[in-house]
Formats: sequence, C-alpha cells, structure tokens
Amino acid sequence: MSLTCGPSPRGTCSTLTTAFSSLSFLFTTSAYAHRMSLLLIPILGWIAYVDARTHRISNRSVLLLTGISLFTLDASQFSVRSQTSTAVVVFFFALFLAHFFGLGMGDVKLVAVLALFVLPPHVASYQIFIFSVSFSAFIYALCYSRGELRKLIQIPLAPSIVFGTIITLLAK
Repeated sequence: MSLTCGPSPRGTCSTLTTAFSSLSFLFTTSAYAHRMSLLLIPILGWIAYVDARTHRISNRSVLLLTGISLFTLDASQFSVRSQTSTAVVVFFFALFLAHFFGLGMGDVKLVAVLALFVLPPHVASYQIFIFSVSFSAFIYALCYSRGELRKLIQIPLAPSIVFGTIITLLAK
C-alpha cells in the first residue's frame, strides 16, 4: 500500500508524511527509551504521588506498572537469565530490609518489578540507583523531619525509588 500525492497548494501530503514519520520512533527498537518514558514515567509519577500522600503502594498500581513494563520491553536487549538473577537478588535484599528495617511491602514489590523489567542488570546501574535513592531519601527525611533526625519518622520511599529509577535510566 502506497500513498501517492499530487501537487497541492496546501501541502497536505507532505504534512501527513511528516506527521507519520515523526511517529515512527515509537516503532523502532532504538527508541525503547522514548516508548518507555512516554508510558512508564506517568505511572511511576502516580505511584510516587500516591505513596507520598497515603504511605501506600497499591497492588493494582504495581500490576499496571508490570503490564506497561512488559508492553514497552525491548526484547532484543532483554536477557532473561541476567534480569531474573538480578531481580531475585534485589527482591531478597528488599525482603531483608523489610524484615529487619521496616521497608514497606509495597516498596519491595515496586523494586522487584523495576529490577525485573525496567532497570538494566549491570552493577554500575545499581550503584547509580542505590546512590540516587539513598541520597533523595536522605534529603526527603531531612526536609520532612525539619532537621530533627533523632526523631523516628516514617517516610514514603516510592518518590525516592522513582527518582532513582529515572536517574538510572538517564545514565543508561
């Protein structure tokens, strides 16, 4: 099927061609980051917003994130073995933090989905992720406690996890 256009005073055909060619980045494998950012960033932002307000991460939002992550998955760059092994290590580490340090199970599920489908399985990526999550959580706790760090406070971690995810994906 081809589109042939004759001369037009308004340039309708060239306008359509330009519009369709500008959408072509959604269908190329090199544009994985564009597809992912268009769909995942709003979902991650919503999860962070709800967690900041209610201290809850719903199972429904984690399932939605999982579905969209699967939809935007770049199959040519996805290594099942390395992603799965990395996700298992991250999941057990998050469970350890939940059991001994009070990390919420919503945060554990969020980190597990991000490790399995979104974050690259390289050590350098996780170093960036852990540093940016820790730094932003520290700044958030400092602002939230108004400088009184001796006080025991509960802070929502999803905003810090989302910040760390975005920084890690930008560094990728």
